[in-house]
Amino acid sequence: PQRFAEASFNIRSLAELRPQLFKVAGDLQSGAPATALAAPLRVQLRDANQNPLAGVPVRFESSPGGAVLAASSVTDADGFAEASWRLPAQSGIALLSAQAAGQT
Repeated sequence: PQRFAEASFNIRSLAELRPQLFKVAGDLQSGAPATALAAPLRVQLRDANQNPLAGVPVRFESSPGGAVLAASSVTDADGFAEASWRLPAQSGIALLSAQAAGQT
């Protein structure tokens, strides 16, 4: 006997999920100029219902003089992505931004 399975799918665009990007860990660190921070900077992408969004590209960008050393460029199964960061050679305030699905 043949067996059949039925399924239905709802296809929605990423914009319909109203994604939100949250900082999770690694902010408020300090370090000597031109050195890498001790802990990676970690973000999570979630939809409007707080469900994690997997497989979404994330772009990390440093303020001038700093460098993103290693970054996960796509969110994992739990919506997380992270980056390691080297501070600029000049002392002062340095910024790292993360962008995913139009959210910063």
